[in-house]
Amino acid sequence: MRKTRAFTLVELLVVIGIIALLVGILLPALSAARRQANALKCATSLREIGSAFQMYAMENRGYWPVAKTNDNYRLTTPTRPPTDLVQPQYWQAFLAKYVARVKQGLGTSTADQALAQKSVLWGCPSWDPYIQGSVQVQSGYGMNAFPEYTANFPTPQGPPNDLPKDTVLGADNQPLSRLAVVSALNGSDWGNIIGGKWYKQKAWTKPAERALIADARFWLLEVQAAPMNKVLPGQSIVQYQVTYADSANDGQTLYDFYRHGKYPKIASGSGNNARYEAEGGKIAFNVLFCDGHVATLNLREDGYRAGRMRFPG
Repeated sequence: MRKTRAFTLVELLVVIGIIALLVGILLPALSAARRQANALKCATSLREIGSAFQMYAMENRGYWPVAKTNDNYRLTTPTRPPTDLVQPQYWQAFLAKYVARVKQGLGTSTADQALAQKSVLWGCPSWDPYIQGSVQVQSGYGMNAFPEYTANFPTPQGPPNDLPKDTVLGADNQPLSRLAVVSALNGSDWGNIIGGKWYKQKAWTKPAERALIADARFWLLEVQAAPMNKVLPGQSIVQYQVTYADSANDGQTLYDFYRHGKYPKIASGSGNNARYEAEGGKIAFNVLFCDGHVATLNLREDGYRAGRMRFPG
């Protein structure tokens, strides 16, 4: 009979080593391709959200939805028994009917919530959405609710940057606190996130440069004034913490700068002050601009410009 020659142990080890080497070479490429695909899916969802904003404006005399209502709000006409959600409403609820098979808002039923969560409002595959408490929908996208910001307002401070938080001088020539400034701008205390203001679409001037919705760690896209020395802090790790409640908030934003790139190492700090390192990682985040176009940005500075129309200050 004809004898067949078996593989030797050395040959098997060589083959296994070659396979392991190929896997080591291909895995980073596959991971990069997956991140790019997720970024494209996210950008597509943002474009559809932009279309929903336009549809809302056409039905509401040119107004865009408020980022958050002042108080309990009913999105539908009263019914007996009521089937809609009566509570403070967030911008996602006003757009849900344009992108999901729900009658209005996000509804009270589990079925309506499930339908909405399959829509583009939860459209970023690189984010795990969640409902914080019973009302705050953290879908991975935040809305820019501050169209008043311009390159010259609030007045930036020159170096040294002794007053880093949107400092504006009051009637007594003393600096107003950030909360006072934001309250004066919006007619309600946005610093405590208890209310908002309705704006017409045209209030968001320079629409090709101004962010409307972006990859964010909160439903609100808040952007603190960048330090005048241009030394930006590391991104906060906490997903549900607004910047004003962060005791080390100089220059902080709610952008998720690394969502479609690579997060840097964790720096020192704990709790609300926990940070990623300011350097390292790979920056890549999506922004829907007010004119409807979407861009993947790779510089944190560009995020500041889109949110505040200025960098730094």
